[in-house]
Amino acid sequence: MKNNIQAFSLLASFIFVAIAFQGGKTTHVVHIHNGKPVEPAHPQELLPVDITMIIDRSGSMGNLQEQVIASYNEFIIDQQSVEGEASISLIQFDDAFEPNYTGVDIQKATELNSTSYEPRGSTALFDAIGRAITEAKTRIQPGSSDVVFVITTDGMENASKEYTGTTVKEMIADCESQYGWHFMYLAASDEAFGQYETIGLDRASCLQMEATPESWGAAQKDLSLKLRGYRSDVFRSQQNLLFDKGEEE
Repeated sequence: MKNNIQAFSLLASFIFVAIAFQGGKTTHVVHIHNGKPVEPAHPQELLPVDITMIIDRSGSMGNLQEQVIASYNEFIIDQQSVEGEASISLIQFDDAFEPNYTGVDIQKATELNSTSYEPRGSTALFDAIGRAITEAKTRIQPGSSDVVFVITTDGMENASKEYTGTTVKEMIADCESQYGWHFMYLAASDEAFGQYETIGLDRASCLQMEATPESWGAAQKDLSLKLRGYRSDVFRSQQNLLFDKGEEE
């Protein structure tokens, strides 16, 4: 029953009324959003999308090294084909925090290779998220971009020194409520996946993978598809970023 009500509400929020002008050659589309007519934005009028990719580089990622590299490179190529302005930051972490680049035009983003992505060390997940958010807040002016963070890991937090799960949870909640930022979380084990609750993320914006190249590759393709949909959507609806819309409250 709940799902039926949610589906009806979503349908009622987005009604498309086509009015054909005489001759049938020109059609004007009026979008009704939440009961009010809204002119859809032209792709050039949409805000740029700022994507931050936080990728686990700890030693346990060794068996996934080739797939991580291939999937990230495919992600970049796919996103470069989407119309509209976007920037990307690539941050790797183990017990160290290493930005490959921050806020670069996605058309100029460089690919990974076995030299630039080499698993080692432990898993300072909370430090990586906390430092990435802090960096982004100094770089991004409020309202200048639609911001999406993507966090990927295969293991449990075990090495953070600067930030706790509680601190990161508060930081994420502040970014979501104050700035409308979005956070997505992909994890390759039951234990690692459960950390989404620790940092206060919506279950629907998270995806559990298996620690296999096949599962990792499929998950990254799904991620790219969702970001493609989000970037192309004239309303920039968060619905596009949910892995499991049935879990949304």
